[in-house]
Amino acid sequence: MFTLTELNHYFALTSVSLTQLKLSNNDLVSIDLGSIAITPLLMPTNRLSEIDVSENKSLVTLSVCDELTDLDVSNNTMLSVLFFHSNQLVAVDLSNNMMLFLLSHESNQISTFDLSNNIALTSLVASDNLLTQLYLSNNVRIKAFIVSGSQPSANGITPSDRANLT
Repeated sequence: MFTLTELNHYFALTSVSLTQLKLSNNDLVSIDLGSIAITPLLMPTNRLSEIDVSENKSLVTLSVCDELTDLDVSNNTMLSVLFFHSNQLVAVDLSNNMMLFLLSHESNQISTFDLSNNIALTSLVASDNLLTQLYLSNNVRIKAFIVSGSQPSANGITPSDRANLT
């Protein structure tokens, strides 16, 4: 069994760089990513309760569908695609993720979500949460907006804006 750091060291010695990682449908309960320069990290359907991606500053795509209770992506300013389904998350701060254009966070326990800083956002799926407040005041690019199973009060979206959403 190798750690990712050991694998990255091996790849560095053989002039191969680990830049993508997909670990889905495993029984992973923990993972140490270190500072590997991974751009897409796809880890759906594992048993992770936590994941630390704070050192993975080149991360562009992240998919984690596990049992997370905390997700900190504040250092991942290059992040443009984020999926975090079926976790136990009550809050996620995305205010530093201004390049985010696709966000899907179904089946969590989030009640308030402020996405007003995420001005590149074009697609949002927030179904089956406990949403009561959804702040989208600066999100003029949103084209896909799905929030079924929640009853949000979407601040900053007028009835005419809603007509343009699909």
